[in-house]
Amino acid sequence: MNDFTKWQLIEICQAVLRGSKPCGLMAIKIDDEQLAKIVCLHERVKFRIKKSENEENEWCNIWVYFHDELIRVIDLLPNTPTTAADHYLNGALFGYSNEMICKFLKRNEMENLNQKLIELLLTSHIKQLEIGHSYLDGSENKELNELLYHFYEGGDFNEVTNKMVKEYLRNG
Repeated sequence: MNDFTKWQLIEICQAVLRGSKPCGLMAIKIDDEQLAKIVCLHERVKFRIKKSENEENEWCNIWVYFHDELIRVIDLLPNTPTTAADHYLNGALFGYSNEMICKFLKRNEMENLNQKLIELLLTSHIKQLEIGHSYLDGSENKELNELLYHFYEGGDFNEVTNKMVKEYLRNG
């Protein structure tokens, strides 16, 4: 473990001890695991090492915490948060305010919806160009309509999709 990484871990430990955040998390190389444990013991914090399910991965996560009750929460969390609940819980454990966590969730949701909408629209547009008419099956149509309604709070399907596809293709 180099000095920079060691001091980062010490800072996380001290933030947890000061009560600035309930938990801290840091990725470390598996080779540095023993030294990371020594740093945590020296800083008087508790820790949990969570290794990747991928055995070839040379990195692991070290969770730093002070209150014993948090270990149950840490153990329940997946290595990579995927749901809004996972992200919310991580944000809370890292000491972010509810307002900031909700802003992150909203931004993340909109980015995911935008990407999905663009993929569906381009798929539809490419198929229309290839065969000369709409080629979306019923499930794609329903999903696309729901996404469009979310963004535009209603509106004619063809009018809105044509406008969005043209705008996307024009802007690249």
